[in-house]
Order: sequence, then C-alpha cells, then structure tokens
Amino acid sequence: MSKNFLISKKEYSTYVKYFSFLGKDSILDFINQKLENHLKKKSISKIDILFKNSTDYYLNIFYLDFLSKFFFKKSLIRFKLNLVIASHEADYENFNKVINETKLLNFFFDIPKFLFVIITSPLWLLSIWLKSIFTKNDKI
Repeated sequence: MSKNFLISKKEYSTYVKYFSFLGKDSILDFINQKLENHLKKKSISKIDILFKNSTDYYLNIFYLDFLSKFFFKKSLIRFKLNLVIASHEADYENFNKVINETKLLNFFFDIPKFLFVIITSPLWLLSIWLKSIFTKNDKI
C-alpha cells in the first residue's frame, strides 16, 4: 500500500520544476526511502488519497503547496513537499543554484500567482473532489 504513495519520476520532475531545483536520481531515492519510513509509522488519510493523483501536473503543485501549507498541514503532500525542499537544499549543487537564482524581483512576480491561487483554490479543490467521485481511480 505505501508503495502507491512513493514519489514517481514524473511526480519528482514536477516538484523539481516547481521549486527550480536540479533533479538527481540519488536524491529521489533518498526521498523515497525517507517517505517509506514515514509511511510505516503514519496511516493514510482521506485527504492524502484525494491529493494522490494530483501531483503529476505542474499547475496542481501551486494549489497543493498553498493548501497544504495553510489548511492541510499534517497531510502527506506537505510532508513530501518539505522532504523535497530539505533534500535539495542539503545538496551542494542545488543549494548554490537556489542562492544564485534568488532575487528580490522574483518575489514581485510571485505575488500575482499567489493571489490567483488563493482566489481559485476553492474551485480547484472542488474539481479535484468531483473528479475523485466520478472516476474512482483512487484504489489503494
């Protein structure tokens, strides 16, 4: 069961793109090892099942990041996002990339994205919920 909730290469590439990290197979392996250990201790919630199939698309990561940061803090998706961030920041090449590419101007370009996500989050969440009801692809 926990194997279904590990990070696939496609999901990992989406996270890497979202956070502007350098993707490495060794980091993905490390993340999945930590995730597997976490899943042995924690049960899967209904919100984890709802979000499970939403991580393969780049746009969805904006919503998942926002919602899990403020509303679903104990969800598996929040754990995954934090694990991806921490693992890449601990990598020397990724750390340097983040430091070198971080500019104050980026903050101002992120404000419209953040506002869009805040405003449309209820609709996105409703669409994910309805999709899960009508497709029934969430078998564990």
